[in-house]
Amino acid sequence: MEKQLSFHHSVTEVATIQIRLVGAYIKDGEERGRKYLSGPMTPADKVIEAEGAIVEMGEVDSIEMKEVAPVVYDPAKDKPVEKNLDGWDDRTCEIVGVITDPDVYADFVIEKQGVMVDGVMYIHPSLITGEGMEETMSFDRELWPDGRIPIRRIHRIFEDGREDLKEYHRTWIMPGDDPSGADVMSKALAIKLHTLKVVKDYKAKLAAQALLNR
Repeated sequence: MEKQLSFHHSVTEVATIQIRLVGAYIKDGEERGRKYLSGPMTPADKVIEAEGAIVEMGEVDSIEMKEVAPVVYDPAKDKPVEKNLDGWDDRTCEIVGVITDPDVYADFVIEKQGVMVDGVMYIHPSLITGEGMEETMSFDRELWPDGRIPIRRIHRIFEDGREDLKEYHRTWIMPGDDPSGADVMSKALAIKLHTLKVVKDYKAKLAAQALLNR
């Protein structure tokens, strides 16, 4: 068994990108488990310490971390602001391209005003008034290297602006799945990242795993 290091991407409930260092445990070509070796990183972190070992950013998948984050959230403008992406890996650039796309972000803003889940309309937690009991719904998601997208639906109840309840419900978009029923950002990311090659490779991986399990 060996441990492989890579960067793991996620997109938050306010449509900003996060990058973490991940260790994946590989045996006979199959991933047996994984865990985060760092918290959410900013590209200013040139070197981090992972389980007692110093890891240079450039050593992991040849990704050179730059001095500015690729996307930051600007509450005053209510939109993500794209920063300098020179030298970033293609996957990061693709993700940033989706979450800063004007049409996608316009749909996300509309969704924040009200999203219907199980017959109930919810607003985004950034829009609470801070008065009385308020119920919200938002979504964040991870973007796994093999194309899988686990989506976390976050249900909150606030009383006078204080969070009283926070619950999670997880769903998935697998390569080849129809993402039309997903939230705006997850749907747009699936459409962009689930290329024909990604879908083909994922199905081949499933087929190989089925053979091994016979």
